[in-house]
Amino acid sequence: MEALAAIPTGGGLPREIEQPDNQLLHDPRLFPFLVVAPQTNGLWEHASLVTVERVVERLTASGIVRGRPLLTGFSVGADGVWALAGRQPSMFAAIAPVAGEDPPNAEPLAHALAGVPVWIGYRSDDEHSLRTRPSRVIRALAHAGNTDVTVCEYAGEPPPKWSGHVYVTRQAYTDSRFYAWLRERT
Repeated sequence: MEALAAIPTGGGLPREIEQPDNQLLHDPRLFPFLVVAPQTNGLWEHASLVTVERVVERLTASGIVRGRPLLTGFSVGADGVWALAGRQPSMFAAIAPVAGEDPPNAEPLAHALAGVPVWIGYRSDDEHSLRTRPSRVIRALAHAGNTDVTVCEYAGEPPPKWSGHVYVTRQAYTDSRFYAWLRERT
């Protein structure tokens, strides 16, 4: 947990794991996952993606990760989910971008991910207009024949001092349905 203290204040799964009141993420029966949280400067460049691919390959080869890993990310991290899964779709058992942009390359991406289970979490009132409902990729996934796509729109008034954009991480990453969905795909 000490390494989590170095992560800047904001949203995302590492922040939620750090919260002492989040019992779901502290119960190994409900949350039997290893979390690797790469940080980026906001850009998912080729070198960043290759680095993450190598870490995943090493964790899998070492036996720390059994089977194919799951991939999730929030905001810019969700953009990285789309980019990495599009490059290496067979590497992941499932992906879950939360509050990501609607990828500009939705059609080829959806074709690459036609057989990969996808959970998409978002808020339609996200103040970042590019991070509202990712309609193009949802339509493209359906058109590509992906029948394992869950789209979850979160709503409700964020607590004081929380933006809707950051609050969606609390909503998604404390959603027991999300973890049940992930466990079914491991």
